[in-house]
Order: sequence, then C-alpha cells, then structure tokens
Amino acid sequence: MTNGWLVAAGVGLVGVALVQTAMFWWAARALRSQPRLEAKVAHLADALSLLTETAESGFRATAGELERIAATGAPAARRSRTVSGRVTRASRRGKSIAQIAAEDELSESEVRLRLHLRTQAGATRAAAK
Repeated sequence: MTNGWLVAAGVGLVGVALVQTAMFWWAARALRSQPRLEAKVAHLADALSLLTETAESGFRATAGELERIAATGAPAARRSRTVSGRVTRASRRGKSIAQIAAEDELSESEVRLRLHLRTQAGATRAAAK
C-alpha cells in the first residue's frame, strides 16, 4: 500500500513539473515576441502621428485659403474660373509652374491640378464633337 501512495505522489509531482515546464516555455516564448510587438506598436504610433500632422496641415491650408478668398470679396466660383484662365494663359505663354504659383499665390500642386483639369476638359470637348 505504501508503494502505491509513493507512485501516485511521484506521478503527481511529475505532472506538476510538466505543467510548470510548459508554463515556463510559454512565458519564455511570449517574452521573445515582445520586442517585435513593441516595434509594431511603435511603427503604428509613428504612422498615426504622421497622419495626424498631415490632416492638421491640410485643415490649416484649407482655412487659410478660405480666409484669403473671403478677403478678396470675390465669389469662389467666379474667382475659380478667373484663376484657371490666368493659369492656362500663363502656361501657354511659357511660364513655369513655379512662376505661375508665385504670381497667383497658389501651391504648385494646385497649378498642376488646374492645368490637368483644363487639359481633360479640352479632351472631353474634342471627343464630344
């Protein structure tokens, strides 16, 4: 009877040791993956920060443009057509995008966009004829 109790106690201790070994292995594995997780979270935080800064600067630029348009007193649609006309005429006269942007106080990307839209509108009209 004593041997049965010792065998049961030994099996129990071996079982506990196996469970502890498995838990130790699982914890060691989790700790090894922690730096990768931290790097991914840091990368995500950097991306979110960049997105926030970009959105804020876009909102500031939009607000500044709206204030500038409001200060001129011209309706936005009418002013938009005259700006597009000036940009197109200046481009036909051979001025660079940087020069046009400086003269009309526009960004270079807006000048490129207006020229592209003019080109597309001309191609659409030509295709309709």
